[in-house]
Amino acid sequence: MGSNTFLKMPNKRLRRPLGILCLVLGLLFSGTTPLDAKDTELWGAVLLATNQGSGGPLPGELRPCQKQLSKVFGYSMFKVLGESTREFSDAGEQWLIPGNRFSVRAFVEPGKDASYQVAIQLFRDKKELVETVAKLGPRSPLFIRGPLYANGQLIVAIMVRDDD
Repeated sequence: MGSNTFLKMPNKRLRRPLGILCLVLGLLFSGTTPLDAKDTELWGAVLLATNQGSGGPLPGELRPCQKQLSKVFGYSMFKVLGESTREFSDAGEQWLIPGNRFSVRAFVEPGKDASYQVAIQLFRDKKELVETVAKLGPRSPLFIRGPLYANGQLIVAIMVRDDD
């Protein structure tokens, strides 16, 4: 992590297993095209994955990954509970997905090799549920398996992308 204090999070017991999951999923959906910092955005969504009822259309960022999402997570329906995009040009805190029930906070640090170090926290109400740090390539979504919720499971999707 180096000397960047904004990436340090207090609870380390969840970071290691989630970090391994994030690494595996990041490699599954990886890409490596460099971006211009001034045109860079952090996109994220909280999904409810379930095998009951009907999902809705996935955001455009996730449509190419729908079959892989179903295969990896074992769910056939995905409903977007929240989605947001934030521009950034240098390191700093980004409240990515504000919500009444669930929210995601991210800290972004651009790397030297066209990658980004992202520290991610998932909250339910004001209680932190999950935290992890991941290295992302541009336009490569990262999926984090969250807790079970409402006949399914939460999935957090994060991606660094061009300002389209």
